[in-house]
Amino acid sequence: MIHSQPPWKRFLSTFLFSVFAFEYFKPQISSLPMGSQGFQKPDFRESDVAERSPCRGYARYKKILGRGAFKDVYKGFDHVNNMEIAWNQICVDDERPRENLEALCSEAVLLNSLNHRNIMKCYSYWVDYDKKSVNIITELFSSGSLRQHMKTLGGVDIQTIKNWGRQILLGLEYLHSRNPCIIHRDVKCDNIFVDVSKGEVKLGDFGLATAMEQSPVRVLAGTPEFMAPEYYDEEYNELVDVYAFGMCFDGVGYF
Repeated sequence: MIHSQPPWKRFLSTFLFSVFAFEYFKPQISSLPMGSQGFQKPDFRESDVAERSPCRGYARYKKILGRGAFKDVYKGFDHVNNMEIAWNQICVDDERPRENLEALCSEAVLLNSLNHRNIMKCYSYWVDYDKKSVNIITELFSSGSLRQHMKTLGGVDIQTIKNWGRQILLGLEYLHSRNPCIIHRDVKCDNIFVDVSKGEVKLGDFGLATAMEQSPVRVLAGTPEFMAPEYYDEEYNELVDVYAFGMCFDGVGYF
């Protein structure tokens, strides 16, 4: 003889199953790429838009995220994929010839050719000859650079530092195993970016990166406090990135 469960037991069973299912599938939902979790509304008004891309798919807002020696980074929005992006803009003075603008695309061309989970993604790039600028669209990191993130947190545990270090080494291994080998030449906390939602760190800012078509490289480039001694002999190879990595993560615990 089959006995049916009382209503309260059926309700309790259904409730517990729902809680279990939510907890089980939650990590899979949160690991979806940005933009695939539903429509993401831009948190800016139309009056905040400073310019749009030629295809009108990208909008650059007035809010600046960072400023470097050669470029400014603004917050932007991808209206096709419904996600926030970083709009990198390199402007040149009026005296530079047209060819110099195209030469400045080297960072974008290099980034666009790379595909690794610990290397910053490049979505698009173009040259604006009227405004004399090179524009590079990359993924946006809400937590900013490793330096900014560490200053906000005040410190992290050793296990997190090990995890971050391993990810950057995987990114460097990918670069150095390319043919020809790619040397980043500016590995530092300002050029490592944090994605807290996924627990990932990525190497970015390839403005000084070069393909090692000759051995050794003889051009001096980088940030002095992260530069290996062989830089100053003007004869070096990809190992200078490993030295810079060591200097970078040696200082992570002191923020």
